[in-house]
Amino acid sequence: MARRFALTVVLLGLVAAPAHAAAPASVYDAPGQMHDNACVHLVGPSAALRFADAGPTGFAVTNAFSFDPGQCLGGTVRLDLHELLPSPLGMLVFHRGGNGYLDDGNVKYGELATSDIADPLPATVPSSGGRGAACTLANEQPYQVEVRSITGRMRYKPPPNTGSSFSHYGDPGADQGDRADVHYSYLLWSFVDVRGGGHVRILLRPGQIVRPCDVAPVTMSSWDADGNVNGQVTARYVQTLAGTCPVYGWMVWSHTYTTHAPVAHAIPAPTPPPADPAPDPACPVAAPAAPPQVTTDDAQSAGAGWRLSGSLNPVGTTTSYHFDYGTDPALYGAATPAGSIFGGDDTDAVGGTTAPLAVSTTYHYRLVASNVHGTVYGPDRTFTTSVAVQPAASRVAIARLRVSPSRPHRARSRRRATARIRYRLSKRARVMLTFQRKTIGVKRSDGRCHARPRRHLRHGTPRCVRWVTVRGSLHQSRRAGATAVRFGGWLGRHQLARGRYRVRATARGTGGMRATPRRAGFTLR
Repeated sequence: MARRFALTVVLLGLVAAPAHAAAPASVYDAPGQMHDNACVHLVGPSAALRFADAGPTGFAVTNAFSFDPGQCLGGTVRLDLHELLPSPLGMLVFHRGGNGYLDDGNVKYGELATSDIADPLPATVPSSGGRGAACTLANEQPYQVEVRSITGRMRYKPPPNTGSSFSHYGDPGADQGDRADVHYSYLLWSFVDVRGGGHVRILLRPGQIVRPCDVAPVTMSSWDADGNVNGQVTARYVQTLAGTCPVYGWMVWSHTYTTHAPVAHAIPAPTPPPADPAPDPACPVAAPAAPPQVTTDDAQSAGAGWRLSGSLNPVGTTTSYHFDYGTDPALYGAATPAGSIFGGDDTDAVGGTTAPLAVSTTYHYRLVASNVHGTVYGPDRTFTTSVAVQPAASRVAIARLRVSPSRPHRARSRRRATARIRYRLSKRARVMLTFQRKTIGVKRSDGRCHARPRRHLRHGTPRCVRWVTVRGSLHQSRRAGATAVRFGGWLGRHQLARGRYRVRATARGTGGMRATPRRAGFTLR
């Protein structure tokens, strides 16, 4: 049975959690972070990777690396171009190593000086969704980074994601490759989110000063290769310095593996650190969290319903959306099925289709979008459904009804035909043929022709002709034009007696309009 751990913050007895309500973690750590990859050439054959104060990490990148298909061209390196940091060496840009390089175990993260890059850089795409935004500092003492390893058996996704290990966030400078003497940890734009691992902002060197923010921590369970919970990892949102620039992000604060003692990744600073220097005017400033941006666009008729459209910018955070619609803008009362858009910073067209609507009616509609930063409503718009148009009745006519020959023999089996019942339709219709047999009846005092009694018919009783409907009928769906129906004196399994008959044809066209019935006589021999 998997061992379960309570999702609470463990601060290792070094500092108590804030007694008041801290800012929600989701304000700074909403899922949906996206890399902004840029592939560039180096000025020389290699360049040093650096910490955010321009000090070297001990690792370097070269122009001899190659990539998995579709990542970058050979002879280039890959950046994650969210921001530029000023330094004594000029501007620094973050190099994204690891996954995607064919030699990913030896290709590290870190800052590159733009003077080491031969290509002009495109404009940066700032991280959004509240990631990296300034925070209110907690009423706690400063800490210093304690770079500690996390066992690779602690995974942040259960199987089959066996490579999703927390070890990459403990001591990533030494957990892979051929330089075990170099150690550092990560400051993350966001912690481990639903699309993969955390997204790195800068490297944290051992002993680097961090100041916790007044933000609720994030605590996640870890899994072993069999899917059992085997520990937990806690992250906190902190402020640190990148040269003279204050930067903010998440770092691993502590971890606990099975029954081992908790391991701290930050310890109280032994001496008060100096005051922060005045920031360089070129320091980047991350935007605070913001709700999505929406507009309500046009509507178009789509069969019995309507297709509604709008524009949505999720502002960095995965966002759900739908359209409200109805006859009353105070209530609306109906909504299209919900959709979702990943947390980028582009404005995308979205749409939804209503259920069937009433005719000749004005409807109001609006786009509604929601994420962890709030729910927003697009402006109200209207459309009016069209007047109901009833399909024109299909008037059908039957002509030239006859039995050919007019004196057919009765067939010996119901599958044979000795005659054709012929007619012509003006339009496609459903036709029913019924039959009446001529019999001799007697005329009563009421003037009507009654069935002839089998006995006691008085002499001199006046005779009359009666047409008696025969049980059964023939049905066909026929196209416009001339038609010939095979006939051998049978209706289903019933054989007609010899005698004088007449056939009656009725037809029903589209829209339910009936044709004037037609009759034709014949003699069955």
